Amino acid sequence: MRRTVLLLLTLLLGLTALPATAENPPDLEAARAVVKRIEKQRIELAHKLAPSVCAVFRGQGGGSGVIITKDGLVLSNFHVTQLSNQMRIGLNDQRIHPAVVLGVDPSGDLSLLRLTEKRDWTFTPLGDSDAMRQGDYVYAMGNPFLLATDFTPTITFGVVSGINRYQPGSIRGTLLYPDCIQTDASINPGNSGGPLFNFSAEVVGINGRVSLRDRGRVNIGVGYAISSNQIKLALPDMRAGKVVEHGTLNATVRSITDPEWPTGVRVTFDQLLAPGCAHDAGIQIGDALVSFMGKPVRDVNQFSRMIAVLPKGRVVTLTVARYNNDDDGGTGEWKETSFRLALDGIPLIKKSKLATKSIPKKYIDHEIDRTFSAAAKALQPIDAELRRGTLTVRGRKPRALEERYKDGSVTITLGKRVRTATAKGGQEGDKPLGEEKHGDMMERWMMWNDLLRDNARKEFAKVDFTGGALVGGITADRFEITTRDDDKRVYFIHLDTGRLLRVDLYSRTWVRWISLRFSDWREANGLLRPYKTTIHDRKKHSLLQTVQYLSVQGG
Repeated sequence: MRRTVLLLLTLLLGLTALPATAENPPDLEAARAVVKRIEKQRIELAHKLAPSVCAVFRGQGGGSGVIITKDGLVLSNFHVTQLSNQMRIGLNDQRIHPAVVLGVDPSGDLSLLRLTEKRDWTFTPLGDSDAMRQGDYVYAMGNPFLLATDFTPTITFGVVSGINRYQPGSIRGTLLYPDCIQTDASINPGNSGGPLFNFSAEVVGINGRVSLRDRGRVNIGVGYAISSNQIKLALPDMRAGKVVEHGTLNATVRSITDPEWPTGVRVTFDQLLAPGCAHDAGIQIGDALVSFMGKPVRDVNQFSRMIAVLPKGRVVTLTVARYNNDDDGGTGEWKETSFRLALDGIPLIKKSKLATKSIPKKYIDHEIDRTFSAAAKALQPIDAELRRGTLTVRGRKPRALEERYKDGSVTITLGKRVRTATAKGGQEGDKPLGEEKHGDMMERWMMWNDLLRDNARKEFAKVDFTGGALVGGITADRFEITTRDDDKRVYFIHLDTGRLLRVDLYSRTWVRWISLRFSDWREANGLLRPYKTTIHDRKKHSLLQTVQYLSVQGG
């Protein structure tokens, strides 16, 4: 704020210092109007943001937080809540509100709470931290030194001093800030867990750390906020009530100067733990790490930032290069190989302490209903529609495909082959449709409709919210479903859009687990549908079929 005032005063002084001429008349009123307009916008933004900022209390201590959803999800720091089950939230309505702690991320210093009162809360959504640039203006808000006895948040103003900062963890790996935003906005004790806002009224970070010198726990102008995009990666796991473990390859890498390497620096695996996901996948010491999640790896620090933001269990892809030594009968060249593996976890909390964390089932049920409702609102059941496109089986030429859904039946025409299925049976030409093929056709229809029908959860025998997953670079909620017919499905739903990104199911036709991944979303004739479906063998991670629709029509 001080810098803005000085800048505007300089502008005013500069205008008054200009010689008054016919070509350059003084325009002090215009300058004052600019100052007043900027001041008004700044004050209005502060008033808009304040109701979503929280004072968070645990016993006699406390910190800050921010409401990020209308139904009362609150973000704070793990070092504010620890493994508590309940907290007290103070808002600028001058009231204390009860909250339950859903999930925590000890390594990433995050905690997710839910306000227990059922009402619509004033909130500020998460923004895109990757869009922030050095020099952008930001507000840090919270309750430093517990000054606000009426819970009206303190506001400090500053700029983004740095992006993609890496701050190593403290005791036992907690408080790791691998991809944080550095700011000169004042952050002091009590600000922990409070929001860092951009000037588009979005949360781009959660404040939590400062750099300290001889002055002790007092801000010296260097503070750090956990980036909102890192938060989004851990959010599904925390909503599912998990104590999040961050991912690891159970391997270490180091940089080697190599003039023959394209970048001049080769990032090489130098240690592997066995058992461990990297070792078990077949990676070897000496392999060069070429890319991770589709992005080229330039150095160890960059790779550390990329992997440290991912929770345990996330499926990642990486490409390594292995040198085939010509002395051992090889080619004397580097050969690239791609791997797909699920990250191991770094446990930070003892099991005895984890046992103290208890979340009432009704709060997890609320999160499940919330995601299912988002899907039902965004999509439409398959009732009566006609789809035309092509089907490509691996290694073969594309063939014309037509799918018709009407009156409880499914008809698939592929070339000259026509199959029709209803709930009771089916036909393939003049012959009855085999049980396995019939089950496969109906499952493709029902896996979609079952999810979107009213009270979808009641139609399933069991629903488990198991956290999050990365699907095409997008973080999705992951649900393991058991149907009343004892079929198994796994749904991956993007909460923000309600889109169904992927379904894993056991195909009775192919007698294997398959993944159906949906993309190229379009809306036509009132139907929001994916115009591309790729079908993979889930165990072998190999592509089986690709369906590309050219048109989808209702009725």
